[in-house]
Amino acid sequence: MKILLIRNDNIGDLVCSTPCFEALKKKYPKAQIDIIVNSLNAPVIIGEGGHNPYLDKIYIYTKTKHTKGVYTKIKALFHKGWILFCLLKQSYDVVAILRIAPSKYSSLFAKCARGKICYGAGSKEDSRIKGIPNFVETPITSHHEVMVCFDILAPLGVEYGGEKTIYAYPHCYNNRNMPPYILFHISSRRLKNNPYPLEYLEEIIKALPFVVVIGDSDDKFRCEALAKLQNCQYQNTKTLDEVAALARGALLTLAFEGGVAHIFGACNAKAITIFDKVNIARWGTWGKIEWCLQSESKNAKDIKPQIIIEKVFALLQKDSIC
Repeated sequence: MKILLIRNDNIGDLVCSTPCFEALKKKYPKAQIDIIVNSLNAPVIIGEGGHNPYLDKIYIYTKTKHTKGVYTKIKALFHKGWILFCLLKQSYDVVAILRIAPSKYSSLFAKCARGKICYGAGSKEDSRIKGIPNFVETPITSHHEVMVCFDILAPLGVEYGGEKTIYAYPHCYNNRNMPPYILFHISSRRLKNNPYPLEYLEEIIKALPFVVVIGDSDDKFRCEALAKLQNCQYQNTKTLDEVAALARGALLTLAFEGGVAHIFGACNAKAITIFDKVNIARWGTWGKIEWCLQSESKNAKDIKPQIIIEKVFALLQKDSIC
């Protein structure tokens, strides 16, 4: 059997899909399982040497909105065309769009793959679904994104069996000159215009053991300011693999909701996520829902530092997390 999965959206979405990759391989151990992702989220599933134990061919395309300059945009378009050509030559038995709603390109990839059957969420009345050969609408009965993926694959007999989210890069950050650390990602794309107060971040870090802070490029100034604290160090990470390596080596991770929070949950047993207005039932860090924090107002700024500090020490004192 040849199966094509399509997961071409954000980093956290792809992390949430990883449990179903393992379950699908368990169900069909001899199947060829290919996947289409984009260059932004691809590091989630590209293991050492480009190998992923649950996936065979990984098609990676670059979204033109992620490129700069005419030449790179044209190059990205040609590469996307090459992937479409490769799909046309394949004869997939099953195509599955692992999204709660179809997108322009997920539908285009599904159309070119011409599977004997295509499973996906969304109404058949959606204009983007029209034209996908043999499309079968799968009912979504679950709330969390991890289980939504299992809903989409349910017609194949794929069931959730306790699989965890996985980040494929296997290595752990190891610096003998640095004490055991808590890793704190201070950025969130949803809080760009209304960031968590710097004085709150300072209060949290001062109350904790040694802390390593990381953040998006827009938050470099805030990271450098925090690194002036006696028990804090700033790591200017360049890749998702560096982020994952730091998370694996940490005593505990702290993050605001987003793709990095899902990476932390996949790489560290002790992960705390701070939420703003996002629905925890849908996007809570998988396996760590009880360690997700959200105020009644659903405003991250209303989660006071002392609440976070107490949560950190409570989790640090736990010997093991299932």
